[in-house]
Amino acid sequence: MRNNIAFLRLVLASALCILMDLNGVAADLFLPPIDSICEGNALITTQAEWDQFAADYEGCTTFIGDITIDNSLAEIDSLYGLENLYKV
Repeated sequence: MRNNIAFLRLVLASALCILMDLNGVAADLFLPPIDSICEGNALITTQAEWDQFAADYEGCTTFIGDITIDNSLAEIDSLYGLENLYKV
């Protein structure tokens, strides 16, 4: 009996995933709502440089290029500002 219930749950979960995928709901859960592509290269060594970088590329969801963060010269304690960035 327990195996039958576990099997039924698996079938129902699979059916739900298929329905979500057919309606495009599953894709919406994992992809950014708007694809905004930015390009460039950045070498960031201070918190001020990071803050400026975050301001310059505020709306980016995809960044094409290199972002190098080196805090050996000064402490970078916050990477706040690019929470919408999904791909680099």
